Order: sequence, then structure tokens, then C-alpha cells
Amino acid sequence: GISACLLAYLHIQHELSFDSHVEKKDQIYRIVNGDLATGDGWVKVSAPVPPLLTEQIPEINNYFRLTRVTYDPKITVQNGPDVFNEANVYMADRSILEMLSLPITEGDPYSAMSTPNDILISEGIKQKLFGDKEAIGKTLIIGGDHDFIISGVFENFNNQSHLSLDYLISFDNLEKMLPGTSQTGNWGQFNYFAYVELTDGKSLTELLAEKKITHTVVSLDENNTMKLDEMNLQPISEIHFVANRGNEKTAYDKKYLFIYSAIAIAILLISVINFINLTVAASTKRISEVGVRKVVGAGRAQLIIQYFTESLLITFLALTVALIVTHSFLLPITNKVLDSDIVMKVGNYQMMLTLVGLCLLVAFLAGSYISMFITSFNPSQALKGAVKIGRTGGLFKNVLLTIQFTISLVLILSSIFIYSQLQFIQNKDLGLNTEQIINISLYNQNSREKSRLIKTEMERLPFVESVTATRFTAGKANWHQTSWWEGQEEDESMSVIIADEDFIKTLKLSLIEGEQEAIEADNDAYKVKYILNKAALDHIGWESALGKQFSIFGEGGRSPILGVVDNFNYQSLHEDVSPVVLAYYDRVKPGQIMVRVNSEDYSYVIKELSATFSNVVEGTPFEYQFLNEEFQSLYEAEERTGKVVGFITIIAIFLALMGVYGLVSFAIQERTKEMAVRKVLGIPLKSIATLLSRGYIMLLLLANVIAIPIVYYALNQWLNNFSYRIELTPLLFVAGSALVWIFVGITVSLNVYQVTKIDPVRGLKYE
Repeated sequence: GISACLLAYLHIQHELSFDSHVEKKDQIYRIVNGDLATGDGWVKVSAPVPPLLTEQIPEINNYFRLTRVTYDPKITVQNGPDVFNEANVYMADRSILEMLSLPITEGDPYSAMSTPNDILISEGIKQKLFGDKEAIGKTLIIGGDHDFIISGVFENFNNQSHLSLDYLISFDNLEKMLPGTSQTGNWGQFNYFAYVELTDGKSLTELLAEKKITHTVVSLDENNTMKLDEMNLQPISEIHFVANRGNEKTAYDKKYLFIYSAIAIAILLISVINFINLTVAASTKRISEVGVRKVVGAGRAQLIIQYFTESLLITFLALTVALIVTHSFLLPITNKVLDSDIVMKVGNYQMMLTLVGLCLLVAFLAGSYISMFITSFNPSQALKGAVKIGRTGGLFKNVLLTIQFTISLVLILSSIFIYSQLQFIQNKDLGLNTEQIINISLYNQNSREKSRLIKTEMERLPFVESVTATRFTAGKANWHQTSWWEGQEEDESMSVIIADEDFIKTLKLSLIEGEQEAIEADNDAYKVKYILNKAALDHIGWESALGKQFSIFGEGGRSPILGVVDNFNYQSLHEDVSPVVLAYYDRVKPGQIMVRVNSEDYSYVIKELSATFSNVVEGTPFEYQFLNEEFQSLYEAEERTGKVVGFITIIAIFLALMGVYGLVSFAIQERTKEMAVRKVLGIPLKSIATLLSRGYIMLLLLANVIAIPIVYYALNQWLNNFSYRIELTPLLFVAGSALVWIFVGITVSLNVYQVTKIDPVRGLKYE
């Protein structure tokens, strides 16, 4: 029980400490466009916004902008002959070093990243690329055609941050690295993270700055203005816990802190209940001791102190074992299951004070009832052995057992429903087929330029069914773009997925308007081909979209819609299918090649695909992932919760049944003479089993009445996070309840078996 609470404490402390390493954390805010509280805010703004706000609002002391150097998940980094696919390559304003407390460990901290040609690398990357050799002054090639000189090495970025940074170049490279962007124009291009530092961390300053931001109006030209009335400031300490659109890392839902804490407390409670019940049940032999001590003059206060001291000693011995077991066994398992890097430092005074406080509380809860109960007996009754523990304090024991059974039922039912929801997600028809699709990454300019050739060569392989070149990433579209369509009354945005003509065929989407042949026939590289999904068709309000004009580049770039596909879940099942447009556009180079194969000999398949890829783009790392695994990764938080709840349920059930087993054993021991008489009279074991289990059956019924409404409410709240969810059917409640009944039945049966071993002759002499 103490181990469970210790793990919960370490986990909570770990999650709450995200971004706490930033020295000015109370003054650093991220600019978010939209509603912060609901998580609907878009976390990026246009590049000119932060400089303008810093210039016009006195409460803003400093700012930095941040963006990846590529639209793809990774980009190639070349060091001499060695080429790596790297994920955390960013452009930022130099002020990021000060605002995020990022110390330079090698190089001149005053000149590092001061020119567009400079690049900073983390200590981990320096070790990876150069080992113990000097890195300063060396050249790295980013994306295959951009050279940068290393001017500094910064301390490894803290894992407990909402960002992961390994490479940093100046934001002045924006237009070079991402053609079509602008530092000073493109006010509507909300593609960049922006952080501001307020003059102090007081809430009044935050409110004042936010109010001034929302009242800012930007003059775009003589006839057009843009308001910033939907922009808000988000404290850096809250970013980790809010799932705003565009976050670099998956947000951590705070409700899991309460879930894991509640489970830990439940296990501790079961343990304390066992301790109380079993100690009381086993205290028969100590009743006479209490009687003797009272007769020779011991006061009740002395006896209470004695039992409190014993309880405290046992609890602190348990704490010692808990520290060892948690550090050596449970914490490594927890880190693996939760994919975390929690460290337990015994020297952490906050942790130790918390544990000592917990032990004192447990000792008080466990020791108070035991000491009051045992010391309440009359000395003469105690010395005569007239006290029967089984008939004393029965109500309190039953209350504790009901709590145990209720906790066990809540955990078992929760595990069943969480498992059922995860199975439902895995088996849900997404409207696209992700099986046997291998997603090959194109992370530099050379591979993207040769994507057509790579695709052609792979199509020749005998095990390949179809190939598509795309920028599709499981869980999100490429971007959210202001779109234009025929008959539109006001500007609206729509999600865009860049793909080629074989996207529909490779992912096996259902084409409900248009013909695949017609889509493939038009090969004008400068013309955009548009395919809408049904949600987009419904959103616009058309009965048919075929032939109607559409554009993601303003009215001037319009083209006729060539088809409509049935809805497919490209996002996670937490969300409804949103309107999306597939844009077939040769001028936007793909970031992935998706290959559908008809062979399950994956070692051979990967070997051949790798060889084909390397023949076309020699020297570029071959990196792949199975598409179904990418979709599966969208539900990591739920899978972790399922594992944790399942594991804890097993422990809780084991502890509860151990307590029941002990209580029935003591009951049989106390009623040995009675059991012997029943055996002599020939009363069948079935009747004895009924006698011993009757009380537990009533308690189980009561626990069901309490547990089912709790689970129904809690699971409904959890399932509300999913747009596609299971129903809380009575059958699953019955199945969960039946498991507890079966476990308790087996436990009582094991005790009844003990009755068969009682020797009637010895039993009748038993005192």
C-alpha cells in the first residue's frame, strides 16, 4: 500500500515539474490563438506578431519565435559521410537561450547563434556526431543542401519540457529553409510558436498584457486590417496539461493524476483494512495479556500507547521495505509502462516528509481502532476468556469489508470497460485500410525531388500492390488552410492532406463521387486536383461536389473538384471526422512514400525496399514505419491507463482476498469446537460453507449496489473523451461482478477445506 502511494507521489511530482527548470517560468507565456481552457486554441501565430506586440505593449519585455526547419517529422543532418534522420531541428530567435534558461557549455555564449550561418547542437548530439572530438567550427548539412557551422553546444534539453530541442539555427533562415514564408509579411500564416516574457509574473500584468493584445489592430494595407482579438497568453507551466491544437508533444491530461492517486489510496486503504481486521481477529491470544496487565495496574492510556507504538513500528518497517521494493522493482516497471524517466531520490526531503506523514496517518488509522478495541474489555472477562472477537465489533468489520469489496469491484469493472474500449478502437472501421502499408520517410531535398522515381522503382517489386507519394501523417492533416469554394459567403478553413493520384487506391478509401481513372488522367503538374471527403461536402452544403470550383490558394488558384471520398478517420477516434480536402499537387514535394504490400515476409520486404531506396538516393538513411503502428500510437495514454489499472486491479484483488482468507481462517480457528460438533453430527460441508460465506454474500451484494453507480459515472466521464465509444452494457457489469463473486467463492472454499482436516476428538477439547 505504501509502495503504491510512493509511486503515485513520484508520478505526480514528475508531471507537475514540467518546465519548472525555466528560471523565469512565472514570466514566460506562449501566445495561443483561440480558447485556452477547452484546448481548442491553435498554438501558433504569424511571424510578425511577436515583434509588433513587444514594440507596442510595455508589459512584454522580450520574445522568441520557434519553428521546425521542415514540414516533415524529421530532416537529414549530414556530418561528413554520415547522414542521420533527426527530429528536433528548429529555427528560433536567439533570445530563446535566455528565456528558456538554456546554457551554452561549449563556445562563446555571447556570439553563439548570432549569424544566420550558425548552428547550435545539444551535448547529446555532439557526443553522437563527434564523440570526444572538437565540434566548434565543424560544418553540418541540413536537409541535403543547407550548410551551417557549429558555433556552440548547449546543455541537453530537459526531458521534463513541452519541447525537445537538439539543433538550433537562427530564425533569420525562415525564408531560406521554408520557401513561401516571410518574417515580416504573411500575417495570416499562423505557423510559428511565439513566446513572450512579461515584466513580472503577477496576474495583473498578464491580464493587462492580454487585454492590450486583444485590442491590437494590424494595418495590412490601405483597405485591410487584422484584429488579434482571439489571442491569449498561456503560462508555460500549463502547456504540458492542455491539449491545444499544434502542440509539439502530447499533452498530459490532469485527470490521470487523480485516477492514479485514487487507485494508490484505494490499495493503501485495502492494506490498512486488512491490517485492522486481521490484527483484531488474531488478538484473541492478547485479550488475556490485557487482562493480566490491567490487574497488575497498567492504565488504559499505557496500553493504547503500546498498541500505537506497535502499529507505528510495523508501518515504518513497511516503509523501509516499500522504499527498497519501489526503487529496485516497481519504479523500473512503472517507467516502462508509462514511458517515463521518473527517478527516486531518497535524499529528497519533500518526498521523505510526505512518506513520514503518510506512515503516521496509517499508523494512527490502523492503531487507533485496534488499541481502543482490545483495551475496552473488562479484566475479569478477559482473564476468563469470555470475550469472543468474532461477535464483537462485527459491524465495523463488515463496514471495512464492504469498502474492500467495493474498491475491488470498481477496479475490476473499470479494467473491463477500459479494455473493451481499447479493443473497440483497435477494431473500429476507420474508413481506410492501414494493414500491410509501410510508410517510408523522405527527409531531405534529394529524396523528395526523386520521390516519383522512388515510387516508380518500388512499383516494379513483385510484392507491391500500390504506392503513393504523400505528406500524410497519422493523426493530423498537413495543415489547416483558409480555403475558397464556389458560392462561399465568408472565409473558412479546412484541413488539407497533400497526396498523389494513388492515395485513394493505396489506403483503400471509398470513392463515392468521381472515377479513379479520371483523377489519374489529368497530369498537369501546375494544376491542383481536389478530392473532398463527405464531411467537407456536408459542411459546405452541396448535394454533389463533382465539377464545382475549389481552392486552397485563394480564388485565383481554383480548380474543379474531381471526386468525393467517404469519411475516413485520419485523426484519432477521440475526435469526429472533420472536413478535409485531398490536394494532388506536384509542386509540393511529398514527405513519405506509402507502400502497400501483399507479402507477410517483412524481413524480405524491408530488405528489398531498402535496397531500391538506396539505389535511387544513395547516402540517405532508409527509415520506415508500419502505418497501423502509427495509428496505434495515437492511443498510448489510454493503453498506459489500461495497463496501470489492470496491474493495480490484480494487486487490489489479491490483497482483498488475502484479507478475506485470513478472516475466515481466524473465524474457523475461533469456532473449532463448533466445527468439530458439526462434523460429529454429520452436517454436510455444503451447509458449513453456507454458514461461513453467508455474511460475505450480503456484503458483496451491498458492495455491488455501491460500486456500480460509481463506475457508471466515472467511466461515462472517461468515455466522453472519445467521439466513438462503447456502451456501458449491463452484461459487462454482470461479468465484472461475477469475477469478484467467483474469487471470494474460491477463497471461502479453500477455508472450508480446512474444516475437513479438523480432528473431532481434538476439536471437542479445543479451548
